Amino acid sequence: MLLERQRAEEHFAFNLKGIKNYLTNIEMMAALLTGRGIAVYLGLQPYLPLSRKPPSPHEKALLEVEKAKPDKIAVFSAAYRKADERLNEIAAASGITYRNFTNIFDEASPTCFFDDVHPNDEGYRRIALTIARWLAETNPRLPL
Repeated sequence: MLLERQRAEEHFAFNLKGIKNYLTNIEMMAALLTGRGIAVYLGLQPYLPLSRKPPSPHEKALLEVEKAKPDKIAVFSAAYRKADERLNEIAAASGITYRNFTNIFDEASPTCFFDDVHPNDEGYRRIALTIARWLAETNPRLPL
């Protein structure tokens, strides 16, 4: 058990380093784009184990598989929290627009996930509609 915990902590440290690198890249890209006058919109995608949506039978089966990997859920959950925190900071500091979409499916009853991380066609449709509304709200002059 101790060896499993040590492996999980090493796995978490490795993933946290990857998340930090990812966020540094996002920050640099946002700075380059805003420096050229380009509006930047960032969104954090949904993750099934963090979703509060009533799971469909397919999603229940996915969650059962994921429950067998509690370390993975812990790592991804911590990574999502870190990413959300840092993306909010980046947005506030650079004037870009950020939205956390992890709860976008919370009211949805149909299957929205292909697997624990990737949306299916219905999920992408819902994301696209939400983003279109978001863009229209934040920039009323956009021709949507």
